[in-house]
Amino acid sequence: MYWLDELKNKHHSLPRIWKGITPFNASRAIELGWEAVEEEIPQPAPEDTAERDAAELSLVSIIFDLAVRYDAVNELSRLESVTIPSLLGLSDRYGVSQGDLQKAETTILILARHLEAITGLSWADTWDGLKNRFPVYVAELINNKGASDNE
Repeated sequence: MYWLDELKNKHHSLPRIWKGITPFNASRAIELGWEAVEEEIPQPAPEDTAERDAAELSLVSIIFDLAVRYDAVNELSRLESVTIPSLLGLSDRYGVSQGDLQKAETTILILARHLEAITGLSWADTWDGLKNRFPVYVAELINNKGASDNE
């Protein structure tokens, strides 16, 4: 909110004294022809995350496909902390072959560069965001897999 004085000058707050009038308050300002104006503060448009979400889903689907192949989807969906060591530990427990792991890592590195370009962030910051959304993507992939299995 701001005030327009009788000369249409803009004031973001009422002055303590105006042309010798003390106290100068809202009612006195209105008496003298001042006008209180409600200022609309534009709300920023919500960020369009569709491209980022699609890139993240592609990356997570590589991990998910590997989990499907090695029957580790249930444990993948229950991971409490999605970190590189926890994912590598999961691959060790389920006996993922070195060839499959290297193929997945190579594809993930390529997709990671694309994701970094979309977000404009470093990989560390990009990964921090992705790992928070990781469970949502896994749940979505599980639902999609369940729907395709039922067809």
